[in-house]
Amino acid sequence: MSDGNGMSTPPTPPDPDARDDEAAERGRAIIAAAVADTRAPLALRERVAADAARWDRPAPARRRRLAWPAGALAALAVVVIAVVLAAGGGGGGPTAVAVASAAQAGPTHRAPPVDPAHQHLLARDVDGVAFPDWSDKFSWKPFGERSDTIDGRRTRTVFYAGPGGASAAYTIVSGNALDVPAGARTQTVHGTQLHVAPGDAGQVVTWERNGHTCVLTAPASVPTSRLLELAAWDAGGHGPY
Repeated sequence: MSDGNGMSTPPTPPDPDARDDEAAERGRAIIAAAVADTRAPLALRERVAADAARWDRPAPARRRRLAWPAGALAALAVVVIAVVLAAGGGGGGPTAVAVASAAQAGPTHRAPPVDPAHQHLLARDVDGVAFPDWSDKFSWKPFGERSDTIDGRRTRTVFYAGPGGASAAYTIVSGNALDVPAGARTQTVHGTQLHVAPGDAGQVVTWERNGHTCVLTAPASVPTSRLLELAAWDAGGHGPY
């Protein structure tokens, strides 16, 4: 290129910061696509999203050249996928603890009534698995319900109020049974295998009814033995439960 005086003007060198920004953007796109295509557990996806947000913050010019190139971020995407698969994110749905945490948002509707055809059950179910009526047997009365979709799974929760102001959330998850929470202790009560694990709200009990996971969540003030009795109750063998 000439400057008008017959002298050639050297080409302007590419801006290294622009190259780094472009490479970083490609890397972020790679990781975003990897996470979108992989069913990661809720907590893991939240951590990855938080990391991506930090990468999006503008960095001082003197630090931009330290940004990871697209190749390094592509390698990280492979690591993310490996961690997801190792964590069981390949299609198992939400964790029971995540289901219990979602239920803590509280009821959005009135509690369902008692099923007139089955006096020990409520007129509400998930895929044919009905909620119990604990009013007569345990003096735990339903007072509300809510529905959620967690990692593609439909859930319904009925809330019960117990003696002394205690409350519990009983959630039934659609689809196949979920994995038992890591570190849960298992106990069999009245022929039902129950798994007890800590949760955000205090304690979480999980078990299966007709191939579906049920999750009972309550504060630590509720004796675990009482939660196990509630969870294991089969309506005295009356009705589809």
